[in-house]
Amino acid sequence: MIRFVDRQTGEGWTRTYSGEGKDLLPGHAYIIQGPKSDEADLWTPIGGGEEPEPNVIRLTGNFEGTLERFSVAGSGSAVIDWGDGDTEEVTLAPTSVSGNGFMYLEARHQVGHTYADATPKTIIITGDDVTGLWPGYIGVSEIDVTGMPTLEYLDVQGEKLSVLEVSQNPALEYLDCAANNISSLEVTGNSALTFLRCGMNNFSVVDLSGLANLTAVSYDVGTPLSSFNVTGCTALAQIILQGTTIAPDNIVGLSGLGALTDLNVNWNGWSVDDLRALFAALPNRDGLTAGRFSCGWGNPGEDFAGSGIVLEQNPGYAQLTDDDVANANGRGWIIAPPEDLRTIPLDTAREKLR
Repeated sequence: MIRFVDRQTGEGWTRTYSGEGKDLLPGHAYIIQGPKSDEADLWTPIGGGEEPEPNVIRLTGNFEGTLERFSVAGSGSAVIDWGDGDTEEVTLAPTSVSGNGFMYLEARHQVGHTYADATPKTIIITGDDVTGLWPGYIGVSEIDVTGMPTLEYLDVQGEKLSVLEVSQNPALEYLDCAANNISSLEVTGNSALTFLRCGMNNFSVVDLSGLANLTAVSYDVGTPLSSFNVTGCTALAQIILQGTTIAPDNIVGLSGLGALTDLNVNWNGWSVDDLRALFAALPNRDGLTAGRFSCGWGNPGEDFAGSGIVLEQNPGYAQLTDDDVANANGRGWIIAPPEDLRTIPLDTAREKLR
């Protein structure tokens, strides 16, 4: 249930997730007391409110056909209400992942289902210890995981989300929410987070400050970023920050990343002065294993993976001099030859999840 309070009249009432209840009034602003609402144009959210429904995950969308990849991990069992009248109890296995670079829940976690039509449905997962969820590109338009504090792994890439709330998931280690339409993402309270992939969305600020366990982050194409903050991410080893057109001086906290060994900033349209400014901000790795700095991959005006998103190469890459290369080498960085580093080894994150 969600509680609304009309800020003009002071009147309050509750509505169900399906939207049943008193109609909201056009032009009025509302205080929202509950985890979510689909009336974003008519209310003013201020947070707080009712406690989330315990041990429950909800996914809403026009689901159809066979959900071949739908995967749930954990311990014990969980009950899945598929939203079409069918309910089943499934035995869960502890979270395990596989893959080259980005990881997926292994096949043993799959609990697929077949729908007869494409009408709107809400899938409800109830369990005491659900630790992993991967819907598998089924067109989830809303998700509520606030009632599952045990969740460690959440992969909702390629769904249809505009809102994602993970502040009530303190155990979350792996989050892939790329290729949605999310307008903002707050993860600074998710101190266990090890891996984050969040590109191809609709937000302009990425604040990861203070996430001391984070080892890898990818913001791979999306709304131009105005700020990328990694201050205090002392375990961060790998960053993909390509196709964002962010200005180098809006990348905050690089100099303090003593564990950083891979930095990919291709396709940002940067000049040679931009690249030099970023070189100067990198942590000094002299005497350590050399870090890899990739900034020259891709072709001017390239269509990113057939998506229709046109990216501009860093024109300054071709203007780097031998002195620039020598200066980078002297600080323990190799300017990597043009190549695609979008898939990166994430052994640390993989082992942590196992």
